[in-house]
Amino acid sequence: MMIIDKNKLYEVYSISDDSFTVGKFIYRDDSIYVFKAFDELGREAGIYTFKKDMVRSFLSDTEYLKKMEVCIRYWEDKNIQNVAMDGIDSETSVENILDYITSSKVIATIMTYSDEDIYTGFVSREGTSFVNIECIDMSNAGIFAKKEIEIENICFIEFNSVENDVLLYAYNQLNN
Repeated sequence: MMIIDKNKLYEVYSISDDSFTVGKFIYRDDSIYVFKAFDELGREAGIYTFKKDMVRSFLSDTEYLKKMEVCIRYWEDKNIQNVAMDGIDSETSVENILDYITSSKVIATIMTYSDEDIYTGFVSREGTSFVNIECIDMSNAGIFAKKEIEIENICFIEFNSVENDVLLYAYNQLNN
């Protein structure tokens, strides 16, 4: 089993494509990895949760990550948004993350095993095995579809992300 250092930066490669995400681990257990992701400029981008079987590999101590560490330090004394998992009081699990997203009324991004689509929008729960997501159209910040997703079919969740917070702001400004 790989030893993960929570203070270390990693390139996280998923099985779905050849790209990777840069992040620092917040939590892991037998089924999920949760980490704080950074964008290509070293800014905090969001909290990403991957089911373990969706992760192909991790790299550390690469030349790219050395550059990213410098970029991340650049933002330390700037007044930019920080992302965190504040509000998840109990154990960290896909179900508890979904409960947090639902109660916080934030926009989240969800990917499932069965779809190649990624759904971004407001998540609600009416039972224990499904979530509903009101999908937001990125071009106009309006709701364009509703989708029911089986929880056990969820393989990736992005929440508390800067991108989704900006989309929420646009949604609220244009629809309230």
